[in-house]
Amino acid sequence: PAMLPVHNVPRKGGRRDGGDARSVPVIQLCIVFLLLVYAAVLHVSLGVVSTACGDAAARASNGDAPSAAPALPSVPPGRDEDKLQRSPPPPQQQQQQQPVAPHAASGTSVSGSASTVRTGVVVLGMHRSGTSIVGGLMSKMGLNVGPNHLLIQPNFDNKKGFFERVDVVLQNDQLMGEQGVSYSLNTHRYDYQRAIKQALTRSGEKFFKEGTKALAFLNNPSSMPWMLKDPRLCITLRTWLPLLSSVPAVLFTYRHPLDVARSLHVRYERFQFPRSLKLWLSYNRSAVRGSKDLCRVVTSNSRVLSSPRGELDRIYDELRGCGLDVPHKVAQSDIDEFIDPSLQHGKMSLTDNSCGELRRGGVDTAVAIAARHKSTQQWTPSDDTQRKLLYDVLRVYCDLEDGTALRAGYEWPEYPDH
Repeated sequence: PAMLPVHNVPRKGGRRDGGDARSVPVIQLCIVFLLLVYAAVLHVSLGVVSTACGDAAARASNGDAPSAAPALPSVPPGRDEDKLQRSPPPPQQQQQQQPVAPHAASGTSVSGSASTVRTGVVVLGMHRSGTSIVGGLMSKMGLNVGPNHLLIQPNFDNKKGFFERVDVVLQNDQLMGEQGVSYSLNTHRYDYQRAIKQALTRSGEKFFKEGTKALAFLNNPSSMPWMLKDPRLCITLRTWLPLLSSVPAVLFTYRHPLDVARSLHVRYERFQFPRSLKLWLSYNRSAVRGSKDLCRVVTSNSRVLSSPRGELDRIYDELRGCGLDVPHKVAQSDIDEFIDPSLQHGKMSLTDNSCGELRRGGVDTAVAIAARHKSTQQWTPSDDTQRKLLYDVLRVYCDLEDGTALRAGYEWPEYPDH
């Protein structure tokens, strides 16, 4: 601020002249001094902020990418989940929201802190893993999936419906396609940081048109609590998180890999078993790694089918424990409608107990287990590479069953899906 000329400051007695500056009242000099100090502090603060913003912009322009694939979470363990948030929560939630201190999964069904309010839940699971059953039952709990005309409609291979938003599926396909990735090819190469940069810098283009429509729903307080489902989110989840107004809960589900492989084989894709097993590894690995610092509830297709009432009540309780205001438990009539094992493509016995046998044996044991599995009657590993792949996949499945694969530091086998 400009200083007042000394000759305009009234002297004691009302005189205005060019007298000595020492005659200026002390209190006015103090005011001027304080204003100068304030201006100096403001200047320094703005300089610090400008430097920090410049550094952030430089990092974004350099396109910093993770050193290994698949992409690991952008917020390291021990950091607050709310660092992912790009805008404040809805006004009615601001007083309740508390910082989240996420930690790696401990092998229990829920990981992460429940000390925050969640506005939605993301269902993660590999294709053909029962995510549609879970998604449909979540919608019957009162979670909002959006208007029906914006969802993928039921068809011959999913008669109950998919409960997937068309805009999210299309945007995920485009995010992956920009990197030479598809839902069934090269998923291990997906770089979520590169995709975030594209979403932010190309938001005015058609590139993120579908994503913008999806975010208008997900970030609208009137849509909450919502449920979002698309198996591709196992790969792209970390791209969406910074674009959401708050950090969601996660419901992760998985299915026996041989059942999934059989289902993909009999469907129109006609995928060969080795390719499907590699995809199963890639999707589940990315889902677990990408959600390890979020409040995560874990279930499986076999648990939902074998004990639907108890399992769905547990999911309801634990999602509410994550801070998600799930409106109500699912009605028994809805369970009876959705749980239809006859619609499962490639069914594994719900009483499968081969994990103990696998742990006592090795590769040959895995081959013997697969030979007894109804889903693999049309496939036998043809060489040592396929035999090792089969063993590794079954081992990971067993590690998901007892929670070992959910723990920090778990070593996932790497098999590129190309």
